[in-house]
Amino acid sequence: MAVNWHIGDIEEWETATREHSTLGEVYDKFGLSTERITFEDFILNGSSWFIEDKDNSESWSRQTKIARMKPFTRWLLFDNGGLSTIGITTLTEENLKDALARMLACGDYCSDWRPQRWNKEEKEWEYYPPTVGELKLHINAYTNARNMSPTQFWKWMRVRYEKAAHQRIKYGGE
Repeated sequence: MAVNWHIGDIEEWETATREHSTLGEVYDKFGLSTERITFEDFILNGSSWFIEDKDNSESWSRQTKIARMKPFTRWLLFDNGGLSTIGITTLTEENLKDALARMLACGDYCSDWRPQRWNKEEKEWEYYPPTVGELKLHINAYTNARNMSPTQFWKWMRVRYEKAAHQRIKYGGE
């Protein structure tokens, strides 16, 4: 099933869900050089960034303004551990506690079922548990994921843990 999503009902959605930069800042942050990857290749071939100033698309430079969906928002809408995995279609104030508990359980089950952030010192992406603050910024985010009651979700999660335990016992390991 294709994922349908909507972020327009999030309060101040443009600042809560988008990251703004310039091509030069992004190249410096990730240690890229124009010798390795041209600005055009970076934008057109698999990058999650897009040109904000459509009138300036012919003359890209280090000052060209770009934007992308924030990594946390992408995780929340599309990735394992986000809304589609935890069985909640719309994040609300009322289900915030339940959503966070489900997300934390998914992250404990599998560490890459967590959002990622850029570690400036290590110059690499790292997984981290979602925070209440980040979730509150995304109240009213919606996906068409299947909806699971708390009982359905925790039963589903228990089955995952039992399968993992079986594999560890059968094949050894920590």
